[in-house]
Amino acid sequence: MVAAGDASRRRIERDLHDGVQQRLVSLQLDLRTAESMTEGQPAELVEQLAHIGKGLDDAFEDLLQISRGISHPAILSRGGLGPPCAP
Repeated sequence: MVAAGDASRRRIERDLHDGVQQRLVSLQLDLRTAESMTEGQPAELVEQLAHIGKGLDDAFEDLLQISRGISHPAILSRGGLGPPCAP
């Protein structure tokens, strides 16, 4: 049961990494390209693109933390497993 749980957590982490994280990176790159084309554009547009970029960066960091939390639960990272309880 423990091995199945570990395998499920690894699969979820991999799916997050291969799916959502990669899409966020792609969007970040697209946004950087758009930002490079803003010369002569209104300051409001430049500010809005910067705001969107910050939001994407924050979402990416949040997703990394969630992904790490799935594969390395905080309770186990801090103290490990305790001794088994006698029935």
